[in-house]
Amino acid sequence: MKRAFTLLELVLVIMVVGIIASVAIPRLERNNHQEGIDMILSSIRYTQNLALMDNKHLYNNSKWQRRWWKIMFAQCPDTSGYYFKIGSDDNMSSTNGSFSISESAMNPKDGKPFYMDNTLQCSMI
Repeated sequence: MKRAFTLLELVLVIMVVGIIASVAIPRLERNNHQEGIDMILSSIRYTQNLALMDNKHLYNNSKWQRRWWKIMFAQCPDTSGYYFKIGSDDNMSSTNGSFSISESAMNPKDGKPFYMDNTLQCSMI
């Protein structure tokens, strides 16, 4: 006596695989807009985490609030898009709340600074 799958069993397996594939395939498509939103939200949460974990207060200095972690958004000069950077003005030298690349936060994923200037970032958009 030979043991084998029946036609009914094969049809049921093919139907189940088809249902799983029809549910999974739409999730594989990339949505650049949603990816951008997720990246910005993740960066905002990372900035909040830095602000909560890092003690940047120098109460004996009148400009101590400039050392707070911040995320700065700006529009590209040619209005093609936006860019952002995360950092803290540690030396309190800026008058507009900006910071240099050496004062920017490091991306834990790749070790690069979260510092995008308008010339580099706007050319990539």
